[in-house]
Amino acid sequence: MVFPAIQTLPSPLKTEGKLLQNTGESVDDPFHDTGMTRTGSSALGEMLTSSKVGGVLPKASLFLDPNPSPFRVGLPTNVNSWGGAAPSSAITSALNKPIQPKFSPFSTIPLVPKDSISGSARNLSDTIKQSIERSSILSNYSLDEFSQTKQWAIGISGSQTPSDLATLLGATNKGETGFIPGTYLFEFSKTKSPQEIAQILKGIHDKGGTIDFFFPLVPRQHEARFIPNDPLFPQQWHLNNTGQGGGTPNVDANVIGAWDVLDSQNRPINGLGVTIAIVDDGLQFAHPDIAPAYQASSSFDFNGNDSNPTPSTGDGHGTSAGGVAGARGNNSIGVSGVAYGAGLSGIRLIAGPANDQQEANALTYQLQSNHIYSNSWGPADTGSIKEAPGPLLLAALQNGVTTGRAGKGNIYVWAGGNGRGSLDNSNYDGYANSRYVIAVAAHRNDSNGVFSGYSEPGANLLVTAPSNGGTLGVVTTDLMGADGYNGLTDQNYTNAFGGTSSATPLVSGVIALMLQANPNLTWRDVQHILVRSAEKNDPTNTDWTTNGAGRSVNHNYGFGAVDALSAVNLAKNWVNVGSETSFTSGTQTVNAAIPDNSSTGISRTVNVSQNLKVETVEVVFDAAHTYRGDLVVTLTSPSGTISRLAEVHNDSNDNYSSWVFTTKRAWDESSLGNWTLKVADQVAQDVGTWGSWKLNIFGTGTALPVVTVAATDAVAGEPANNGQYTLTRTGSTASALTVNIAMNGTATNGADYTTILTPVNFAAGSATAVVNLNVIDDTLVEGTETAILTVLAGTGYTVGAAASATVNIADNDEGTSVTLASNYSGVSENGKTNLVYNFTRSGATTNSLTVNFTLGGTATRGNDYNAYGGNFVSPTTGNIVFASGQTTAQIEIVTTGDTVKEANETIAFTLASGTGYTIGTPGAVTTTILNDDGVLNQQGTTGNDVIEAGTTRNLSGRAGHDILIGSNASDMLVGAAGNDTITSGAGFDVIAYSLASEGQDTITDFNVFQDTLQVSAAGFGGGLIAGESIAAAQFVLGTVATTASHRFIFNKPTGQLFFDVDGNGSSVQTLLATLTPNLNLTEDNIFAA
Repeated sequence: MVFPAIQTLPSPLKTEGKLLQNTGESVDDPFHDTGMTRTGSSALGEMLTSSKVGGVLPKASLFLDPNPSPFRVGLPTNVNSWGGAAPSSAITSALNKPIQPKFSPFSTIPLVPKDSISGSARNLSDTIKQSIERSSILSNYSLDEFSQTKQWAIGISGSQTPSDLATLLGATNKGETGFIPGTYLFEFSKTKSPQEIAQILKGIHDKGGTIDFFFPLVPRQHEARFIPNDPLFPQQWHLNNTGQGGGTPNVDANVIGAWDVLDSQNRPINGLGVTIAIVDDGLQFAHPDIAPAYQASSSFDFNGNDSNPTPSTGDGHGTSAGGVAGARGNNSIGVSGVAYGAGLSGIRLIAGPANDQQEANALTYQLQSNHIYSNSWGPADTGSIKEAPGPLLLAALQNGVTTGRAGKGNIYVWAGGNGRGSLDNSNYDGYANSRYVIAVAAHRNDSNGVFSGYSEPGANLLVTAPSNGGTLGVVTTDLMGADGYNGLTDQNYTNAFGGTSSATPLVSGVIALMLQANPNLTWRDVQHILVRSAEKNDPTNTDWTTNGAGRSVNHNYGFGAVDALSAVNLAKNWVNVGSETSFTSGTQTVNAAIPDNSSTGISRTVNVSQNLKVETVEVVFDAAHTYRGDLVVTLTSPSGTISRLAEVHNDSNDNYSSWVFTTKRAWDESSLGNWTLKVADQVAQDVGTWGSWKLNIFGTGTALPVVTVAATDAVAGEPANNGQYTLTRTGSTASALTVNIAMNGTATNGADYTTILTPVNFAAGSATAVVNLNVIDDTLVEGTETAILTVLAGTGYTVGAAASATVNIADNDEGTSVTLASNYSGVSENGKTNLVYNFTRSGATTNSLTVNFTLGGTATRGNDYNAYGGNFVSPTTGNIVFASGQTTAQIEIVTTGDTVKEANETIAFTLASGTGYTIGTPGAVTTTILNDDGVLNQQGTTGNDVIEAGTTRNLSGRAGHDILIGSNASDMLVGAAGNDTITSGAGFDVIAYSLASEGQDTITDFNVFQDTLQVSAAGFGGGLIAGESIAAAQFVLGTVATTASHRFIFNKPTGQLFFDVDGNGSSVQTLLATLTPNLNLTEDNIFAA
């Protein structure tokens, strides 16, 4: 199944001839010394051989040099050979660093690990980043495919333009890919091998600043998918969801891809050689789409006690289920089953009452011929029934998994239940929660595969599968003629089937495909494969969590939606899991009252010292309670994985009597540690006592250790401050352990620090392994670089959540940092004040320095303004030169006045990378040309502006410390927030204030005979009356208010004007503005609005 935003894995490694022989040497390192030497010429041309590599490989397949230089191989000796363009400092530094010159095309280590993706590409989705990492693993391609590769996708950021970078690399820029922003298609000539290109690109990427990621565009021949010719197949969305009926495309079981896989005998995977027993109300084997698959010798009617499982009129359930699993496909009629080449047996059991003996007989009938038993039935889904198999059926199930299929075990698939509407839970069904069965939930065709409204949750669920509940039902076989569900013109088929009854045979069909791919799978192998291959449907569902083994699990879906293609591919080369081992705690007596109406409840813990790799966990639970539906029962594993075994529901029955709950949610975790069972009565009135419980854990012998890494000394630096990583493993330390790692980051392994070799070895008896990072001092100005150690997958361990750690390496080489600032944030278009951009360098200033910049904004140089200083190479790029010893350089902007009514325009300078400096903060400044034509109010920016009156007489500074310059006419000037400088000019001017706290302005030329200070009566308060000048009693000359009426205090010698909201009361006066000293200001100059 491929859900939206989840991409298909690349095809597996293909091999031709003899490739690598396992000699004990690691070839996972892209720079691993393969020990190659020339052997002369042959039919394949000049060849290379190796003591470490079996066979002979074409020279073009490897990038080798028997006399290696200490520098990068295949790089130009001068920039002219690359087209003459000057490379960025990141490229120059990367190209000049010595590295190991040999390169293996067999590397399983990604050239671009997802954690090393840089720039804006860091914001790509996890699935895209994962795909980039996969696509950069060279071993995913055959040698023939890779050697034909000419085109590479390259994510580019920084100052280097794609065209310049292409010239530097000797490539042709074919333009943007159009799918990932900033990603370009580069085509290289055949003068450089793909291995050379890969190494060059990796060198630049690892240095950082130019290439965010890269991967080869390897051409591969694809084949058309097999599509059966059954006329109703286009309606079978559960097999191939193209969006029929408004569904979500690809929300299906991903069956078509599985049908294209070939088994060991080169036959298409369709279930051939596998028989699915449909245990139900009968199977109409005369149906034309079922007859070719029918297995009479392994069918039986346990209701009628004969060998004919034909259903009664109206019992169409089993026939429809059988069609979902194995209706004959590609026969030009009707529908196709998931396993359209499998055999189908009919086991008629639920058409009438059946006892424990009959159920046991049915579920083991012909257990060597019947491989899979599909069960779309169980107790009534009311939520109040706790019904479990009888002892005979339980023993039969155990017998089936032990002796069926020649000892590999029968596969029992069971419907998880349809009682969600009644608050039922699959764990209340003793059939569906048996550890021997695969419990299946159902999800819809739409809404990204959200659960169907009836599908029960449960910690026992293993997977979910497509069924009805969305916009469409499931199209499958029906009783022939008018009997059955119908709904289609051809009444032998129906589009109205669904429930977990349909999801279950679908999973049975997928298992049949798996068993054809690998007939040696055991019943437990099948469960392991389904867990590992399931897709995360409904990805935004909040119940998704990651268990202690790193597996996503959900109470509604188990481990996710069944994916036939992934399951089949995994099955083909599956290695059987070890023998089952178990732990039991024995009965744990509690005998404690359960607090009523309390979410806290009571808890008990069992400590497990036996280290199992967990599969299924059972909890045997006893509680005396008068309304058992009040109880919430949860189990927490040592890793913190929570399994909700019982929830509040409508069940008025008494007691849990040795009820067995199961959970699959701790799958693959270690059993070591504390397992805690919590019981809470969350509803008032009815009360009870928790009597006892027992914990049973089933799995394989010993859980694999989990390996994590931490930076135990994360701060390193030149010249000799070293860093350190510590890897830690869980579980037994009795044996040594070899762990694969990769080194990435902006620092280069072997150049910025002494080479860290891979893999890392844990000594026997040690739970930790230390990796020291020894810094190499150089003379390059690099800034702080990162060295990232990542734990990779390997044999004998699993990778924990803390899979990578970073050490920062500080540089000790004095560099130059350049910053950018401007004198003002904005100036008036027709004003007399110019903008000045100030470039400042710090650090080394001995030499001259050329600093690059880019130019943007909505204003146009040469039209809206002229720039003086600096060199403008193009309309959008340029540079400025610092002379030796000079610390500042300037570009002055002179605006071009006009009378055009237009929006404010911006000028944006941004420092760009170059040679000999780093970009400091701030590195970008945007200023504004304020339009002063045809607007009622000329407003500044939120920064520090110079606003001059033109045809507009109303000026507003907004935030910032602004300069407002009025005209010779009458102006309205509003400084607003900030400490502003206001020159009103001639005319009758109004200087307005909204609040006394706006700032402390300077008014340079206030004329007491013409100008007015206008204050807001509402904003200032203090009893000011709007619409008139302030009263004489509200104005005083001096330094403080001396009466309760005083509001404005003017210190005439200094020119300071204060406001006091309560006169000589307790409030503190506020400095409003500073005017000309000894100004004859009076109350008549202040007007309240």
